[in-house]
Amino acid sequence: PDPDVLRDLSLPAAQEEVNADGSTENSSFVKSDLLTELESQKTVLIVDQYEQAMIHGVMVEQYLDFDRALASLLDQEKARLDVGEESRFRLILTIRSDYELLLHGAEHALANWWRNSRYVVPPLSWDNLYDIVTLPAEQAVLFFEPEDFPAKLVTEVDQQPGALPLLSLSLNTLFKKLEDEDRSDRKLLESDYLALGGLIGMVSSRADAVFIDLGEEENGKAK
Repeated sequence: PDPDVLRDLSLPAAQEEVNADGSTENSSFVKSDLLTELESQKTVLIVDQYEQAMIHGVMVEQYLDFDRALASLLDQEKARLDVGEESRFRLILTIRSDYELLLHGAEHALANWWRNSRYVVPPLSWDNLYDIVTLPAEQAVLFFEPEDFPAKLVTEVDQQPGALPLLSLSLNTLFKKLEDEDRSDRKLLESDYLALGGLIGMVSSRADAVFIDLGEEENGKAK
């Protein structure tokens, strides 16, 4: 993940205030253009893969700033609702369950919101996975050959840990091959999938590519 992901989101940084006793605390924010925009219009803000905001830990100031910014937007929404105004803001965060464990017992601005609004997504069924493969392809005007290829692909990952990342890697790889070959048929081919070694081959190739991109200095750490 991008180490500068929080900065790239352009949300506010904490502004340090000096107390009378000389101590400092982060109690206000330098508003970014994005935060100002979110406060001035009806918004549904979706932060996907929220775990990337915690990539350096939940007590790192950069993460806490981001957390406070989101909490401030929710506090403003609650204040509006308390006086009978219409709803203007909704926040949806998605996070991997293994990262969520980092939030338990930690003091952070979203703690109460998190406990009271948490929704656990149930395990995806075979039909859910099939729709995840086929519906976006239909919207993008992509086709599968043979027609039962999506069913075979879903069956291969069904009930496996990390089914969604595996599907994502497979479909992205096949689409990249379609683009690289500049084919006009817009078909994702089972023959390409098999030629690339199926799931195992694609995961292995991707891992090798990431390892090489790290360079010699980082390769030892990766090992």
